[in-house]
Order: sequence, then structure tokens, then C-alpha cells
Amino acid sequence: MLAISDKIKQLIELAADAKNNLIISNPSKIAEKLAQLDADGVSALHVITDFDMTLTRYWTNGVRSRSSHGVLEHASNVDDKCKTALTDLYKKYYPIEISHTIPFEEKVEAMKTWWTTAHSIIVGMGLTRQDIKDMVQSSPVAFRPKLKEFVDLCHARNIPVLIFSAGLADVLQEIMNSAQLMRDNMDIVSNKMRFKDDVAIAFEDPLIHTFNKNEATVSGTDHHTKIGDRHNVILMGDSLGDLRMADKVHTHVKLTIGFLNHDQDLFLDQYAKAFDIVVLNDSSLEYVIQLITNLS
Repeated sequence: MLAISDKIKQLIELAADAKNNLIISNPSKIAEKLAQLDADGVSALHVITDFDMTLTRYWTNGVRSRSSHGVLEHASNVDDKCKTALTDLYKKYYPIEISHTIPFEEKVEAMKTWWTTAHSIIVGMGLTRQDIKDMVQSSPVAFRPKLKEFVDLCHARNIPVLIFSAGLADVLQEIMNSAQLMRDNMDIVSNKMRFKDDVAIAFEDPLIHTFNKNEATVSGTDHHTKIGDRHNVILMGDSLGDLRMADKVHTHVKLTIGFLNHDQDLFLDQYAKAFDIVVLNDSSLEYVIQLITNLS
């Protein structure tokens, strides 16, 4: 077993201190993971992260923040009929997505129905690329604090970052571009629209929803090339389903960081068991930044 250095001990102490809005349920196990990540160095590391409510905030002034789908639902250039239809889908299916009692297989089928129906509505809008730019400007998302610092750190240390989302790739790309947050070490895999004569006419396969994300989807892409033989991963997400994002990838060390943004009384035990480190109360990316900064 690797020796645990002082800097790793300090990272564990930070995660174990409740005032930092962090939970670490197995400090000795996580210390070993961090020590191995440090020993292997950042040249062996890549990051897989969800987008909505992971790189963005869950709450904005006490109100639920917008997801990439929500950008469309609230944009000024979307008619009320489409907005109502998308909102009704959210009200019906989101409680199923976050339920801790509904069987997983039942959730999967519900998500397929939700995403397929929502995509049909979106295609029916006849969106152009300019429409998407206008939507992002009129209906902005709220980024999680210190996102730019996280992005710049990963870029400076040459760590590939995959944003893996069940949202809308074209919207995510515009959100990140308009905020000047995309870097050449980053890629987005999400539900991508197919355009004809500059009008969205369909979504490309495969359909990506909350519970079927895994990195096999990026096989053969530019991001897959960037990963190369990097065998360690930091995985970040706000849903238990996000833990599947690295299922199809051979990893030596996988450090998982979960963002529990709501209903701590219902989900804290589940998240603490499932994720190595849990970030509470919609907190910033400060701990992730400190962790990566301290790796050799």
C-alpha cells in the first residue's frame, strides 16, 4: 500500500470537516485512491462530468436553476404551447427520476418516454442554429461557483475533460462557447440535433438519458483519442445514474464526486454509500480544484 502523504491527509481532513459542505464516508479508502492518483500523476488522469446541476447550480435565489432543456422551456422565442408541453413532461417524469422507491428498470422506461417525447416537441419547433444562440442569451443558466477556475486548471494541467450529459448538445455547446468556457482539452457528448437547411429535423442516435450514460458512447471520437492510455478518472455528477458514465472504461483508479443538491434527508445515505465524496448544499467546485491542484 502507498504511503499517505501530508497533502493527501490534508485533503481528507478537508472532506471530513462538515463546515466545508462535504461528506466522506470511508476516509481510509479515499486516502488510498488519492495517494494512487498522486503517484500516477495527472498524465494518467481524465475527468468525466455531468453538466446540468453538476457544472451548473441547482438553486438560484431560492428558485430551481435551469437545465439545458430548461433553456428552451423558458426562452422568449419559444411559443407557449411548446413551453407548456415541456413543463408538463418535467412535472410528470422528474419525480420518477429522483424517486428512491421506484425500481430502476421502471425509471429507465420512464426516462426513454420522457426524452423521446421532449425531443419530438423540440424538433417540431423548427429550430435554427441562430434560434439556439438567441435562446441561450435570453434564458441563461447559472454556473456552479468556480467553474472557470476548474476549467482553466484542467486545461493548464492538460487533463482531458468529457462533459457527458443527457441534455442537449447544441445548447450545451452554445452555453459554454458564449461564456468562453470551452477549451481544446474538452469535449461534449450529449443529445445532438441533426440539421437540414439550418433547421433541426431530428436527433442523432443514440438517445442519452439520465440512466444510460456510459463512456462507451464516445468510442472512436476525438475525446477517446485524447484519453489514450489515461487509466485514472475523476467522475462528477449529481445523479446516482451518473455513476454509470465510466462503466465501459477500464480504470485503475476511479474517484467519484457526487453533488447532492436537494432532499438531503432522503438521499444522503444513498449518496454517501455510492460516491467517494459528496458535495452538499449546492456548494462550489473549490474542493475539486484543491484536489487536482495537489496531484503530482
